Amino acid sequence: MAVCSVHDGHQNCSAVMQKLRHTESDRLPVQVNAYLDNTIDVQSLLEDSDTKTAALERVAELEEALSFVSYMLSVIVFFTLKPA
Repeated sequence: MAVCSVHDGHQNCSAVMQKLRHTESDRLPVQVNAYLDNTIDVQSLLEDSDTKTAALERVAELEEALSFVSYMLSVIVFFTLKPA
């Protein structure tokens, strides 16, 4: 696989990117085109960041709820199985 580095210069990196443009991956051609066009989809990056933040917040909420339910279940089991 061809790799370009800082020492190769823009011309060689662009040639490598042109070859990578036609791969089977769905995301790689988009990223290669963005590199070649020297563009970044900032709106998409912001949306991805917001989505990740919301997902992480939801995970924290669910972990807290799971912890509470686990505690309540252990209390119920304790009193249910406790000899009279």
